Amino acid sequence: MIVQRFLAWAPTAPSAQRAEGAGALARAYLYSGLDIADRQAAEAALTMLLDDSSVAVRRNISEALAPSYFAPRHIVVALAHDSPEVAVPVLMLSPVLHDSELIELLPIRGDEEQAAIAARGVLSAAVSAALAEIGTPMACAVLIRNPHAEITPGVFARLADRFGDDATVRDVLLDRKDLPVSERQKLMLRLADNLGKAAVSKFSMGEERVRRMTEDACERATLSLASDLPAVQPLVSHLRASGQLTTGLVLRALLSGEMDFVEASFSELTGVEVERVQKLLDDPVRAGFRALYRDAGFPLSTYATFREAFEAWAELRDVGVSGAEARRHVAERALAKSETGDLGGAATLLKRLAADAAREEAQEFLQQGALPGRYAA
Repeated sequence: MIVQRFLAWAPTAPSAQRAEGAGALARAYLYSGLDIADRQAAEAALTMLLDDSSVAVRRNISEALAPSYFAPRHIVVALAHDSPEVAVPVLMLSPVLHDSELIELLPIRGDEEQAAIAARGVLSAAVSAALAEIGTPMACAVLIRNPHAEITPGVFARLADRFGDDATVRDVLLDRKDLPVSERQKLMLRLADNLGKAAVSKFSMGEERVRRMTEDACERATLSLASDLPAVQPLVSHLRASGQLTTGLVLRALLSGEMDFVEASFSELTGVEVERVQKLLDDPVRAGFRALYRDAGFPLSTYATFREAFEAWAELRDVGVSGAEARRHVAERALAKSETGDLGGAATLLKRLAADAAREEAQEFLQQGALPGRYAA
């Protein structure tokens, strides 16, 4: 009887009152314990209201039905295909919608609707993968921020590939603690590359100079990333697979004192267990180190540089010297040992690292209110 009265009243009622009544009818259908006849009549009335010209009417029905497991499926599906204002509540909340329906909706919906799907309280790996493939930047940023979304390593990789140049999406990806280290490093490279292109176009800097600066920044960032990891081997494996595990990078790591990275690199390149690598690197004057170095594929021209650096670090550990002072000492000692050799680009790297370490040392002493003897008047 209540439903019949509503249907008789609705055609002439103002849209605002009709919208309020539609919402009340939807809630009554879900929560008021209607008998079978009234429940069927209410469902029929709600179905008829899907064609109401007022967006407010359809929106109120959507908001009322969205959270419920007992909402009529055909009505929820129709609302999900309605205008954004109507569709968003059910797209974000309705447990009635299947993954397949959500995936089918993605190509035909815009930012708001895709973002609503991405923000769902439970989001399967399949829907996350579909969003990563065809979602808008805004929707993918919402997906990445959603702690309830199931995002696999493959989905992270696709998001990084698609949006590595989008500052907003890149930043939220980098904020994820569970972002695979390989994708984190890729995003860092994309950022450095974009900064380099901006330097060329906006500041008229030479391309070769920018290339060197970008390469240097990427190596620094990679080693900084490595130093923050609980286990560095996955990063080293990624670097090798992507052709980035170069002699220059490993030498930079050695001169910077990033021994975990250096040991993992030798292990990755030779197949020798890390524990065995550590023992060989601790005694670089013996034949075992030379064989390990050769098997790693590093050039003979930098062999003396590596050996001298390992020896210098061993001596410094014995006397308890660390920090920038130690890095400067190692870099200058390795450079002095190598001055007569044909190091090519490695010589430039050694000089730059020695200069960088000297500046860091000076800054450390300035912060302490004193200068080391070689800077003092």
